[in-house]
Amino acid sequence: SWGIRRLMATLFTAHPYRLDPSGDPAAVAVLKREDLERFYRRIRDPKAMVVSVTGDFRREDLLPLLQKSLGEISTGSGEAIALPAEPPLTSMREHLEVTPRQEGLILIGFPGMKLTDPKIPEADLIEAILSGGGGRLFDQVREKRGLAYTVGAFAMHGVDPGAFLLYAMADRVLTPKEQVDL
Repeated sequence: SWGIRRLMATLFTAHPYRLDPSGDPAAVAVLKREDLERFYRRIRDPKAMVVSVTGDFRREDLLPLLQKSLGEISTGSGEAIALPAEPPLTSMREHLEVTPRQEGLILIGFPGMKLTDPKIPEADLIEAILSGGGGRLFDQVREKRGLAYTVGAFAMHGVDPGAFLLYAMADRVLTPKEQVDL
């Protein structure tokens, strides 16, 4: 997750996908209660709400309680939040970070697809061919060349176009020639 957060911050320059999903203490520190209440009132829409309940309960006991408490939620504007459009990727971007670990991590990211893209099954098939113990990346990078102990690919589809990632982890820092070979 550490490397993926840095890759996403490099791949995306405007879209919130570039931000750490865990949040940023500095950004949260400036928020006031009124800011959160205003935001909540703006996006609140009970018709678009999903309630999930798990545990040891009886439906006939819980349902009236939920209807009483949730039935009183007033509808806000239900306004969609406009996200900044990500500018097209026109050149390669790199992020190199040296850490005090004897491990190498290489991530390569490409612009991905929206959840509604009809080509998602094709991307998922490519991910399956490249990943896993019998995948082509595993066979070429780990088994034949011995450059990494784990390799793979995965697609991150999103409401807006996400990312398609390739990764390799080595138990040592790779030489520049090995990085090129990889």
